[in-house]
Amino acid sequence: MLPKELTLLPHTGHQDQVTENSAVLITAEQCCGHDMKARLAAARSRSQRGTYPDRLQAPVRRLVFPCSGVSAGRTENGRRCAGCRASLAAMEEAQPSRLRGDPTALDALAALREPDPRSLFWIVGGAMAPEYAAAYQQRVMVQFKVPTSVPETVTRSFDRLRTVYQQALLCYDLYTVAGDQARLVAELALRERFVEFYSGTVLFTDGQGHSQYVAATTFDEVYHGIRGADGRLKHWKIQLHSGRQEFEFTGGMASLLRWARAEGLLAGQGDRMRDSVRKWFRDRVAHPAYHLEGPDHAERAIADVAHIICRLWGAPSVTSVSRYPVLLAWTDTCVTRSVTSNLMPLPEGANPTCVIVLADPDDPDLFEYDSRFESTHRPCDLLWGPGDPADALQWLADHRPEPDQIETIDRLFLIRYCGDRLALPRSPAVAAALGPAEWDGTWYLIRADAPSHAFNHQRRLLAEEPSHAGEGDCKACPTETLGHGILSAMLRLAARAGADVTPRFVQAARVTMSRMPTCNRILPGSGWDIPSDDPSLAPLLAGAPGTKA
Repeated sequence: MLPKELTLLPHTGHQDQVTENSAVLITAEQCCGHDMKARLAAARSRSQRGTYPDRLQAPVRRLVFPCSGVSAGRTENGRRCAGCRASLAAMEEAQPSRLRGDPTALDALAALREPDPRSLFWIVGGAMAPEYAAAYQQRVMVQFKVPTSVPETVTRSFDRLRTVYQQALLCYDLYTVAGDQARLVAELALRERFVEFYSGTVLFTDGQGHSQYVAATTFDEVYHGIRGADGRLKHWKIQLHSGRQEFEFTGGMASLLRWARAEGLLAGQGDRMRDSVRKWFRDRVAHPAYHLEGPDHAERAIADVAHIICRLWGAPSVTSVSRYPVLLAWTDTCVTRSVTSNLMPLPEGANPTCVIVLADPDDPDLFEYDSRFESTHRPCDLLWGPGDPADALQWLADHRPEPDQIETIDRLFLIRYCGDRLALPRSPAVAAALGPAEWDGTWYLIRADAPSHAFNHQRRLLAEEPSHAGEGDCKACPTETLGHGILSAMLRLAARAGADVTPRFVQAARVTMSRMPTCNRILPGSGWDIPSDDPSLAPLLAGAPGTKA
């Protein structure tokens, strides 16, 4: 015989019967009778007097239901009543680890408030006080913000991620939930930005070359619009506002990421290399297997989705750097650099050679400076020089150059390959100022985040290493090859890609102690080396001929 009563958890589907943080005893008559509201009002009154039964049943696999006289908790029409459905949901959702034995409702709530010990150890390598751990979690999440122009659907989803991450202090498994959900929020942001970008009408090109359009106010309408009645893709190519080459759009994560880059909403060749990883994580969440991740995984995932959202909606870039006028001075044995607003002593001994450049003072490759090539890691422009210290100081007093802010990613480089020599990258403006004697050879226009990336890609490609692409995006390294040919054609292509091709004439100036070769000799099928006749490295090569760069 089934029991006449069953204790329920709060918020289980009986909309009128429970108060917050309390367990309610519902009888069969209260559950299925006609005077339910009156009895629930009485139950609420008892709750206020503190007369609720202070017991909470542990969850069980074989559930019993408050309905009496009907087998398996179903009414005569074969369906469970509202109370029974609520009981089923409440018991199935209860966590056995939190409700062992026969605790009181107050004990159960206290257990939910207890920090998960695993969440206290990872922060400092030892147990941390819960209040300090909570403060740390909050500081971690506060650093991730999104622009006010982001749609509410995306903002709320992102705020939920930050909340779940902080709640993981009480349940370590929530780190996994936060990290996994971040992958889906990234896709949501891409979908919302896609619809917003096209303002309701998306143009495609079909297989016959005819233009087709899909009118859509939601991404689901786009998704179904590029498919037939049988659900199969129509293989339409999307027409891009940027004018870049069309490609088949499927509506999936990979297509969305490629679209965002083609339209210039996402930037950076290094960041592009992460797109395949983003899709992999998204697919793992969509087709899951049990896994447990730590807080570092969740934090990286949330940081990545914050980066994507900020980029999609045009937030200020975090990849730009401030450049300042820098006085670079060197002799054969010493080199110094100093911001012109706080000059350091110049090298002692012989009269040093000086240049004034607009550069990031913390550039790790600044001591490799060569005015003819892009030898520094970050953009560096020659303002004056070369010359002696007195003239440099006089020029600074007369001109007082100002700092600026410049983007460091998706830079365009021109690389010359003549004979078997591959020269260091040049900026389009410097290449445009070259004399006819240096026009010959094949020139490659490459987009990369640093000159070393472009140079390394091209020499590996010419050395016939596998996996490197000669056109378009390279899957093996963070570069994109826009084209190759004669210099004049590449300068026109660079101008169409947004580069400044106004000729910039510079005098030759190179830090004497630089260990950066100006070119490599390509050995197809076997690699490359530093040519012994490279005059820029004569002192270095004297002790190690043929050293590979």
